Amino acid sequence: HAGLLHTTEELIKQFGCNESCHNLLSSFLQQILSLSLQLCQHGLNTVDPDIIQALLNLLSQTLLSCPVLLVNIDGMVMNCYNLGKASLLLPEHQSIVAGSSLLVTIINISPSIEIVNEVVSIRGKDLVESILKGIGGDIDRSELDVVSNILSLLLQYYVSELAGWMEELLSQRNFPTAHPTEMEKQLFKQTILRERGNRKIVKDKVKEFSLTCRGFHGTLYAAETS
Repeated sequence: HAGLLHTTEELIKQFGCNESCHNLLSSFLQQILSLSLQLCQHGLNTVDPDIIQALLNLLSQTLLSCPVLLVNIDGMVMNCYNLGKASLLLPEHQSIVAGSSLLVTIINISPSIEIVNEVVSIRGKDLVESILKGIGGDIDRSELDVVSNILSLLLQYYVSELAGWMEELLSQRNFPTAHPTEMEKQLFKQTILRERGNRKIVKDKVKEFSLTCRGFHGTLYAAETS
């Protein structure tokens, strides 16, 4: 199945810009995606990682090359969004990278495509919740740059919404973990929003807050990994 997804991605790359091929490509793509989504219905952890990565890459390529092919499929933009979000918690590095790439593509094109913007606006809080849980310990610290990139894009395109989502989520007790104080959570939020134009500072603050959330702040481990 992964091979079929790779082949479809190549077809999209070569013929996606050719409007005379859109009807044929759309029909073929719908069949492939329908089958792929059926494989994923019991959770991404139950699917071969090669298939997950190939599916995520296909979706990213289609949204980049010819988004209309996906936008015109009922519910597909939301499916793309949910797949990207779920992939952030997978154990395989390449799956996380592929899912992050899909989310980055979705956020980048959202200002110019109304339905994509609606999905991000409506479900953005869910994504931020996953990102904060990841920072808190649900993902390996080696993957923090990946989620930082997504956070930076949300800061670029949805800063006012992000401020509200972070305020609501971080005001919850023991979220994302019991380790950070309310002051530390507020300081993290304020710094991220203030430094939204500086991706390096955002990455550094994400790593710093992650150490705090995992109970490592001020320890020898923190000093050695900073």
